[in-house]
Amino acid sequence: MHRAMVAALALVGSIAGIGLVACSTPAPEPKARWTRTGAGDHDFETDRRACLEEAAHTSAATKRFDHVAKGSAFMVCMTDRGWRQVPVEP
Repeated sequence: MHRAMVAALALVGSIAGIGLVACSTPAPEPKARWTRTGAGDHDFETDRRACLEEAAHTSAATKRFDHVAKGSAFMVCMTDRGWRQVPVEP
């Protein structure tokens, strides 16, 4: 029984350690940013919010690939509003 308890604690410790490493990894920096000639931060936030809402409603019927549908609908919406993505300089 003592061996089983030690093995279980070792397993739990290993899983917790992996979880901490995974959670402490910083999010990757974006490789592209949205731009539109003459637009400011407020314009971007307004269009972004509207496109996120539109994408959520557009993809409500497709549950299996919901994240793909939302992403595609969002990209189309932003492009239709005149936004384009440009690479971020490192």
